[in-house]
Amino acid sequence: MLLSLPAPNSEPRTGSRTAGFAYLISFGHMAELAYRKLSEEEIESALKASPGWSITNGSLRKDFTFDKYKDGVVFAAAIGHVADKLDHHPDITIGYGKVQVSVNTHSVGGISPYDFELARRIDAL
Repeated sequence: MLLSLPAPNSEPRTGSRTAGFAYLISFGHMAELAYRKLSEEEIESALKASPGWSITNGSLRKDFTFDKYKDGVVFAAAIGHVADKLDHHPDITIGYGKVQVSVNTHSVGGISPYDFELARRIDAL
């Protein structure tokens, strides 16, 4: 089934920044998709390539806004589909005209490459 999703109001749609199961972090090397805790330097570098995402209470977080409640619900459902494919699941909070996404990797006690890969995939919706 192909879903047509409304673009969130908070970010202009710019397309995917990377492809595959790795992401380029700005200090110049590829980080493999692995369940390992990223260093503070790696997190700061990856955040620079992740517009709108921030670290809040130990999680990678972004708020999206929508004109209609149902658009946020459809967006959250699409996130669920993407998360299941990656087998990495965020906390999603749906409110009127807004969706908040928050993710960390409990098994490593912090932020892992999977968190930034999920963020990248969410931004590509």
